[in-house]
Order: sequence, then structure tokens, then C-alpha cells
Amino acid sequence: RTPLTSIMGSSSIILENHETLETETKIDFLQQIYDESQWLNQVFDNILYMTRFEDGCISLNKQPELMEELISSSVSIIQNRNHAVPLNISITLPNEPLFLQVDGILIEQVLINLLDNAVKYADARLPIRISADTDGKIATIEIADSGCGVPEDDLAHIFERFFTKHISKRSMGLGLPICKAIVEAHDGKIFAVNDSGLKIIFTLEVHAAETAYTHR
Repeated sequence: RTPLTSIMGSSSIILENHETLETETKIDFLQQIYDESQWLNQVFDNILYMTRFEDGCISLNKQPELMEELISSSVSIIQNRNHAVPLNISITLPNEPLFLQVDGILIEQVLINLLDNAVKYADARLPIRISADTDGKIATIEIADSGCGVPEDDLAHIFERFFTKHISKRSMGLGLPICKAIVEAHDGKIFAVNDSGLKIIFTLEVHAAETAYTHR
């Protein structure tokens, strides 16, 4: 069953039986339409990003971006997508404001994809940990879930296009490859380790806070 089949089926039922359906049943069908539409929107976004990267059509618009704001915005989007389940997300950041020299829209997409994976492939009610630190020049960001991790033989392949072994989950295997393409376009590195779940670690260039404030 494809998302479009579900959307068409649910909307057809509502249209043909709107006078007799109970309110709760209508809400259930509308929720299905909403959830399927959200998933389709994410798929289209990922396909668009991948196509643009492959065609060399993406030029980075690097600006000073506050790490806290990028994370906060991404977490808000993921929470809205999973509003039926209270997510347990903790965030650990340096005491001082951490500014990155990045394309904010693209890095936000990285965070969204990584958080979506953490929710999708681990129990969404278990802790998801986001942390960031810096040595003054490079920032290291980690997103860790509390799932069962990934088989060691697969760790080297999870950033390859269309690689997915989660048959029961809806996935096109594009989320992590896009993260890799975006991070490497910023001259950063990204990799995964098993650590009481799956932990994705990536690096980005830091922008000095004083200069960042001046630009703003």
C-alpha cells in the first residue's frame, strides 16, 4: 500500500460517508491522511536534495548560525510530526553560545533527518540525546538514540544511497546519504557508532561568536 493509496482511500471514505461517520472516526481518517502526507513531503524533500546535489545545483549560503537555534527548530519540527507520542529528547550544549559557519537550512535538514531516524528505528519514548561541543575551530555534534544499534557489518554502509534493512519500516534509504552529502559539502565529517544505541557524529566549522554578533 502506497501513501497515496491510503490518502485517496481515507479521503474517499470521508467524502462518501461524511453525514454518517462519527466524529472520532473522521478524526482517525484525517490523522491517517495527515501522517501519510507528512511522510510523502519528507520523501520529496530528500529526493529533491539528493537530485540537486548530484546535479551540482546546490550552492552553500554560509552564514553565522547559532547551534542552539538550529537544534531547537529541528526538534520542534520532529515533535510536531510525532505529536501523538511524547518524545524524550535531551540537549546538551556548551555554556557559551556556539556559532557555526554553515548553510542553516541545509544543516537543519541534517538534524531533522537524524532525529527522524532516531524516532523511527528506536522506541520513540526512550531518550534521544543531542549534544554539541567545540575546540574553538570545529564543532562536534552527536545524536544518539536508545535503540538496539546497527549490526557492525552495516555501519560502513548506512550512509550509502538506498541502503536499508528495515523492511518493516517505510524508508527509501535517502535520509543518511543526504546528511553525508550536506556535511561533506561543508568540509565536515560524519560517521556512526554503536553506543547503547546508534550514535551519529558529525563535525562542522565554527564561526567566532564575536564576529557572528558583529554580522548580526
